[in-house]
Amino acid sequence: MKILIVQPDQVASPGETIAALEQQGIGYELMEMESETDLLQRAPQFEAMVILGGVMGANDEDAFPFLKAIKETIRLFHEQNKPIFGICLGAQLIASAFGGKVEKMGTTEFGITELTQTAEAENDPVFNVLPLHFRFMEWHEDRFDLPDSATLLASSVLYPNQAFRIKDNIYAIQFHPEVNEQLIKQWIAEKKDDISEINPSFIPALELEVLPALAVSTPYYRQMISAWLKRSSATSK
Repeated sequence: MKILIVQPDQVASPGETIAALEQQGIGYELMEMESETDLLQRAPQFEAMVILGGVMGANDEDAFPFLKAIKETIRLFHEQNKPIFGICLGAQLIASAFGGKVEKMGTTEFGITELTQTAEAENDPVFNVLPLHFRFMEWHEDRFDLPDSATLLASSVLYPNQAFRIKDNIYAIQFHPEVNEQLIKQWIAEKKDDISEINPSFIPALELEVLPALAVSTPYYRQMISAWLKRSSATSK
């Protein structure tokens, strides 16, 4: 299996995704959409796809034409029963590709956030590696409605639609499971003023609260990717 990693912009880099795939011995190629123009032509070379986050919105196709290509690739993979794992913007693009409305929330959900599994997630092979209540990093100001074909898997207090599944192998995750210590420090270095404005207590709490939380969440993400790959291998046959 060779995985396509779609990166819409430089801010949302793969983070723990690379380590999770390498741990499983899975080949991958990172495609940076800011410089890539032939996603649809190259997509058939790959057996699965991970779509990362980004600062743009899922509806910003006029400013970022590659978003339309990503949505078309999502639908193509769905038709071919190829697995997809979408993170933040990636999740919103999946929702949009299947008819779910994506819009601004009017606020920003940022920081280490407690999430809760739905009843359906208890029997989901990707989400049942997590406890009932778990915490991951969040950074988003858009929300999405669930597509008609989706099964809700996780919620937060502020934002009930945090994760969903379509069929057996398409997962959309609003939170950021890929964020590890290296990536969070990169975000702080590049977006310090923005982060301080959104959540003034976040950077001061980095060492005592944020990094210990990431030390717990990143192993969970590796387990999720492992479970997704196993399920994907089974359902794609």
